[in-house]
Amino acid sequence: MQNGFCHPSGSFSKVGIPVARQAAIVPIIQNLVSICRNCEIPIFYTRMEFSEDFSNAGMMIDFKPGLKQARALIRGTWDAQILDDLWPNPPDIVVSKQRHSAFFGTDLHQILMERGIDQIIVTGVATNICVESTVREAWMHGFQSLTVDDATNTLSQKEHLASITNLQHFGGTISSRELAEELLEWTRLTRSG
Repeated sequence: MQNGFCHPSGSFSKVGIPVARQAAIVPIIQNLVSICRNCEIPIFYTRMEFSEDFSNAGMMIDFKPGLKQARALIRGTWDAQILDDLWPNPPDIVVSKQRHSAFFGTDLHQILMERGIDQIIVTGVATNICVESTVREAWMHGFQSLTVDDATNTLSQKEHLASITNLQHFGGTISSRELAEELLEWTRLTRSG
């Protein structure tokens, strides 16, 4: 959930990629982040960012002609930053990546293992690209994944629903309302007992 992917002034919008569907899920994710913080659940952000010369971008920069010229997602720029409405707070963890999966070429697996985390909740964009890639790889590493179906989105409803169908086979999906209810109940039980 970065400016480049989701903001009307971001690089993806500048090269003609619609961002309204991505921006629409920000309030849902904000609510879930707040609930997770109250439940003392660690929050991880991923940030796709490239070097100034795009030498670490691989084929990613070829996704859409014009992204290189738009200086998309260059490390340290506004375009690569997490949206202001979702800005990480300490002790949140931000994992930088250069590929679709949050696991590929990052230390995310190690960080989760060191913290004893074996379950993850996934939100963000794009459902059929970064979200699905991350969830599939999490599954391969043995993490139980839960994708929040209304807190992920992509360019079209058809692509989104196809990925949600796929993700049901890699840990499962849940609505933000159901997840919020389950987290609040879990917190009530663990804090009272």
